[in-house]
Amino acid sequence: MLFLDFFPSITARKAWNARKTLTPAFEDYYNKGLDKNANAFIAGRARAARVEEFTNNDLAGFEITICFAALTNTVPNSFFMLCNILADPILTADIREEVSKIVTRTILGRRVVLTLDISSLEEDCPLLVSCYHETLRMCVNATPVRVVMEDVIIKDRYELKKGGVIQIPGGALHESERIWGGDAGVFNGRRFLQKKQLSREQRKAQTQGLFPFGGGKHLCPGRQLAFSEIASFVAMMIYGFDVKMRDGGLIKPPPFKVQQLGENSKKPKHDIEVIIARSKEFEGAVWAFKVETAPGAPST
Repeated sequence: MLFLDFFPSITARKAWNARKTLTPAFEDYYNKGLDKNANAFIAGRARAARVEEFTNNDLAGFEITICFAALTNTVPNSFFMLCNILADPILTADIREEVSKIVTRTILGRRVVLTLDISSLEEDCPLLVSCYHETLRMCVNATPVRVVMEDVIIKDRYELKKGGVIQIPGGALHESERIWGGDAGVFNGRRFLQKKQLSREQRKAQTQGLFPFGGGKHLCPGRQLAFSEIASFVAMMIYGFDVKMRDGGLIKPPPFKVQQLGENSKKPKHDIEVIIARSKEFEGAVWAFKVETAPGAPST
């Protein structure tokens, strides 16, 4: 209801009050220049926004949007990706082997530092990347909306009038057995490694049938950041930690709960109780992440 802006103080009072609290707090943060002490991502984004003459109040609004995206998309997708991998011991072992190739171990003083090279994830961890795409296929149920700009007839059958509104049900395509096969409702972490085995028509259908970040000129500008966040977090957890259910068994992914208005990604119906312990070989180690940056810019 906040997006519709239809008397939000009445129709979405809780969210409206939260926004009224957060916006001044973020604006005060920028007014005090505290972003200069932030990490490179926050500081760089603020600099870029100011070049385009955005105000501190605008930046405050951007922060709320980022929090919304992280909490409603990044967190649940990270959760389900991790759960579904850990539910399969063979898949877990294979991904650990992949991740081991992009983690370096150094000694700084008395401390062991494990550095994960995020820029190598896509090239050196194809199975992890496949699990990422499979997670988005199963969890993201967004509905992109487009306005018809001119009268048009599609496939000599569907007539669309100028000014009409088109909604594309992403979930229906992501779960389609016609596109993904009879196991469309099951997590298959190796699904996106098998495209070479598909016919040209099947590959085309799957390419067109997966759009977790929208499409066209409205393709989500934060999609690379989302991949880096989710994939690096899951890689660290799989490689550096042992995660079991409270009873010591394998992780059991919970079912999805019914989505609410405004949620693009499915959330778990209930919490699960787990035990997380560092892998014995990495006890006491500290994790660091190497991010590829532009020439001359400091890495973070």
